[in-house]
Amino acid sequence: MPDARIPLTAEDRLLVSTQLASRRSVANRFATIAAIATTLFLLKLALSARGDKGPALVGLGIAMVIAIGLLVWYFGYRLVFLIAADLAAGEKQTITGKIDDISSVGNAYGETITYVTVGGEKFMTRGRFFDTCRGGEPVALEILPRSRVAIRGRVLDAARAPA
Repeated sequence: MPDARIPLTAEDRLLVSTQLASRRSVANRFATIAAIATTLFLLKLALSARGDKGPALVGLGIAMVIAIGLLVWYFGYRLVFLIAADLAAGEKQTITGKIDDISSVGNAYGETITYVTVGGEKFMTRGRFFDTCRGGEPVALEILPRSRVAIRGRVLDAARAPA
């Protein structure tokens, strides 16, 4: 159950700024790797585009650039822009409920990303608090409303836990 939006504290802003910088760094690395691979592919296409195959290969090159651009946006910069919008708005929400599911995955950049599901909603986080949770605990999560990133959490007393 989400509470009303409340302003980010100075500590929250620092935490979110740090997460934003980290996410932007990962997105930039992903974009650089994708740009290098795409450039090499386009160079190979340009060198082999002779005669009547030229227009088809140009179309293939354009399609490749669009596809890679969409992947870089979706897996790289989309979350960066959402977190930046949350930081600019300066708001957070508190969600209370029991942890339905919690899982952690590593990515190609050496980061561990934790996904926590509370009340049927899935949130992404890198908070150390969630590493100690096993599931089923009643918690209060502080989330960024646009990006759905959980920035902080705490275990609630059993008496205060939602049913």
